[in-house]
Amino acid sequence: MKDSDEHPVEMKVAGIFENYVGHHIYMTENYFETLDTDIEPNSIYMIKTEDQSEDFEDQLGKQLMELDTVNSVTFYSSLQKNFTDMISSISFIVVVLVISAALLAFVVLYNLSNVNISERVREIATIKVLGFTRREVNQYVNREGILLAMMGAVLGLVIGIGLHHLIMNLAEMDDVMFGRTILPQSYFYSFALTMLFTFIINFFMSFKLKKIQMVESLKAVE
Repeated sequence: MKDSDEHPVEMKVAGIFENYVGHHIYMTENYFETLDTDIEPNSIYMIKTEDQSEDFEDQLGKQLMELDTVNSVTFYSSLQKNFTDMISSISFIVVVLVISAALLAFVVLYNLSNVNISERVREIATIKVLGFTRREVNQYVNREGILLAMMGAVLGLVIGIGLHHLIMNLAEMDDVMFGRTILPQSYFYSFALTMLFTFIINFFMSFKLKKIQMVESLKAVE
């Protein structure tokens, strides 16, 4: 490592830990004294106060800055507020992305079901002539959509893991590390929403299936 004077200092790394805000090196006082450096301590990391209001901190900061030995004062409350504001902004972006993805999934599933039925009007009319009930016709057509939605949801979850890691790496800043753990309920919600959209679309498509007249089967070449 290098000290504040850009003087290289060799030290042994005993372990690496994850720190989500900032970069730090921890060592014992005895080990520090064995290093080839004459760095003097220049920071007091924590002063705990009972009052943490903004007015009190501003007044305390001004009093501390009047001391000749104090160059800067930083309050953890302000750091926490800045970090919370940043996370809130990111959370809003995530909500927008989730809603946009949900709407996109709904539109795609609706178009697929609509095109599927439109291209099979004669086939559906024919099975109606053969005696299929309304429920059987719905199951005959919608079963394919449900199966494809399940396959797509599972495949999307697998691809989403890699995409999540990529986005987290791109969104991270130098002094802030984001967690990469995906909670089990996230998988459940994603899969459940996809299937919910599928069932809603199937419900609306059932009315379109109902409107198909059996006379359409007479137009079939077969």
